[in-house]
Amino acid sequence: MKFSEDYKKLKESSEFNLFKQENPDAFLSGCFFVKDNEAKIETRQIDFFMLHKNKIATFTISNEIFLRIEDQIIIENKRNPLEFIDGIECDFDKIEIMMNEELEKKVVDRKINKIIAVLHNYENKNLWIVTVMLNNFNMLKLKVDADNGEILESKVSNLFDMVRIEKKEK
Repeated sequence: MKFSEDYKKLKESSEFNLFKQENPDAFLSGCFFVKDNEAKIETRQIDFFMLHKNKIATFTISNEIFLRIEDQIIIENKRNPLEFIDGIECDFDKIEIMMNEELEKKVVDRKINKIIAVLHNYENKNLWIVTVMLNNFNMLKLKVDADNGEILESKVSNLFDMVRIEKKEK
């Protein structure tokens, strides 16, 4: 999966050109990729925020391009658009290589079930936030600078670490 190829395909599509004519103030607000190795499914979405409508337009990219406008969104804080999206050096293919290198260093059982990768702008940085679901309920979480490919954070945890079980008091 290459984000840059999907983005180029989207920008060249008639669906996107019509959308941009109708929504000239819309800007790229995020990308979402899921690679499910068990179900053998890949989901690729590119989101645009429509400023004048306060809505998100989601383009799903496969052999065809599908557009869905979210009916309602809740914005707690206004985030920045991905300003330099055409210049992003670190594509999803590079993320997969880095992810496998991190798994080699940190995890014994490296069978990948699912990869969830989100590209967005946070505090004026274009970031990939990647969650890798492994066997035995292990997870690898990566935060990667999308402009230079630097791994900012890498953490292995277990799904059960996130679940807190409390005993009922009698």
